[in-house]
Amino acid sequence: MELVVCDAQRAYGDALASVLAARGHHVITVPDSGLTQAIDTYSPRVCVLELGAAVRARGLAARHPEVSVFALTGRGDARVVRDLVAAGAVGASSTMRRLDAVVRAIEEVGDGGTRYDPILLRAAMRPDQEMDAASARRLATYLTPREFEVLERIVHGEDTRAMATDMGVSITTVRSHVQNVLGKLNVHSRLAAIAFSLWHGLVPARLPEQAEVLTAAV
Repeated sequence: MELVVCDAQRAYGDALASVLAARGHHVITVPDSGLTQAIDTYSPRVCVLELGAAVRARGLAARHPEVSVFALTGRGDARVVRDLVAAGAVGASSTMRRLDAVVRAIEEVGDGGTRYDPILLRAAMRPDQEMDAASARRLATYLTPREFEVLERIVHGEDTRAMATDMGVSITTVRSHVQNVLGKLNVHSRLAAIAFSLWHGLVPARLPEQAEVLTAAV
């Protein structure tokens, strides 16, 4: 897979690029100033960059919808989630993670999935901790069976195209279901919906990383 890695912490970016290359991926490392040219020249499947750079380049996802944005961050505050959404990132990892875990997450995003680090999901959950489980379940009862299925697929990391194919509906229909889910749960992004669902037990964890979120919530 073709990747562009752009990281202000050059040592971390170089180490990550080395591990990715060892797994057979074609990796181009660039400074912030070379990001746009690298995307235009190489058309990578995934662009890995520091969250601050991702926010500054927030138009990247809109200009290059074929490129998946994966963000790296050392932050763990609640605003980090809003920044991820603003950057159009479909995956993110804390730089506190082992490189092999970060690489697996990047590869999953490259395969069309989404993957957010549990550390960041915990940050996303903080504003919703005051809502009790019964209230959260009450909100979930407003979802139609089809909308709840979409919620499950969001939590399990499926992208819009994969949902449309598996469910036998159009991409437009899936997007409509997603917006209904977000509105009924009173959240503003897929990432927040994942965090809300895992925290309140609306959808069972299927991935080890999601189980880690639930363990932290106890």
